[in-house]
Amino acid sequence: MAVIGDGVVGACCALAASALGYDVLLVGRHDQKLRAVRGIAAVQTANSAGATSSLGRWAPVAIIDTVQSANAFALYADLVPPAEGEIVFSGWIPAGSQWGVDWTHVQSRELRCQFVSGLTRERILTTLELMRSGQLPIEKLISVRASDQFELTMREVASAQLSAVAVVLDWRSFASASD
Repeated sequence: MAVIGDGVVGACCALAASALGYDVLLVGRHDQKLRAVRGIAAVQTANSAGATSSLGRWAPVAIIDTVQSANAFALYADLVPPAEGEIVFSGWIPAGSQWGVDWTHVQSRELRCQFVSGLTRERILTTLELMRSGQLPIEKLISVRASDQFELTMREVASAQLSAVAVVLDWRSFASASD
């Protein structure tokens, strides 16, 4: 299995798939984020700059696409095996966004597609159990904790100056500071 996207959703998908016993290749464009995930679980990583050859060698039967762009789709569109491959589109897409998925290509290759975007009792219970057992150590993805520097942290995240896998904002500290 390959996961496209090294943000929080992609990192968590890679960790969960690894915890469930899958061999996982995480493809992303941020080396710091890829290293963080590789340091937590038995997940292989590839920078998207050289991802086509890495994905070709990996030969994934399933893709979890957390980016959902034309460039992301182009990375794996011809690598998922016809009639048996599966693409899972995971994550949130803003309203009005245009996808880069060539649906004719997907249909001609007879690929199965799933769209995962909601919470269900089963998903929550499975995730909590993986976290409790230590198989899904998502707390290790937190590379920045902001309480006193809330505004500065938000500016750094928004301007891409902060290269963090996950940021925790302590709203309680923020609320008490503004009182």
